[in-house]
Amino acid sequence: MSNFKDLCEVDLNDYTKDINGLTYMSWARAWEELVKRCPDATYEHHDWQTFPSGEVMCYCTVTANGIAHKAHLPVRNGIQPVKNPNLMQINKTMQRCFTKAIAMHGLGLYIYRGEDYPTEEEVNPYLIAIDLIDDPVAFHEFVHNLDEEGQGKAFNGAPQGEKSKFKEKWRVTIADANQKFDEYVDFLREGVAEQDANKVYDLVSDFTPYESSVVWARLSESQKQNLEKLLETIDE
Repeated sequence: MSNFKDLCEVDLNDYTKDINGLTYMSWARAWEELVKRCPDATYEHHDWQTFPSGEVMCYCTVTANGIAHKAHLPVRNGIQPVKNPNLMQINKTMQRCFTKAIAMHGLGLYIYRGEDYPTEEEVNPYLIAIDLIDDPVAFHEFVHNLDEEGQGKAFNGAPQGEKSKFKEKWRVTIADANQKFDEYVDFLREGVAEQDANKVYDLVSDFTPYESSVVWARLSESQKQNLEKLLETIDE
């Protein structure tokens, strides 16, 4: 499965068009490209919200690699919100909100920043880090995939006066992720000690591929063997 950085580097310029000064991406193509790279992806349109002014906000959640991103988008004509929109206008906005939720996973995100296609050299690690830093597990995965040069670019990309704060937030978020992984490991150890297969299965079945790889690496060989044996009893 593709991670956030991989998805950020996909060129979708052939599937966009400009309307009233805004760039739109084909929702069908965006979904197709996401599912190619993240076969487990799902989406959900939520009830739209009508404000006293008559303006309407649409919402959509897209889940990929076990991470859910919820996007919102007002019904608008160009950049101006529409009051009392009809169903066709709402439907179009729902699909645009869908593509925005997909972009929050990285696919086509550069379009919403008003950028051209981002080559690997042009992807700004600082901007990606800011997008992910409130999600410890996703941020841990992002940092894991950065080389030393990429980390340097992320730190140097922070605005003047914000670098120290950014580095501290980076450190805290990584610590939070590691604590979460350690809690998973402790939980699995307890489940194995109690021979509670359902308890263990309920946790591991919700893991993203990255969470599974990190937790697995923190188990000893004997713990891995005992865990595998316990999980095998689920099918018996």
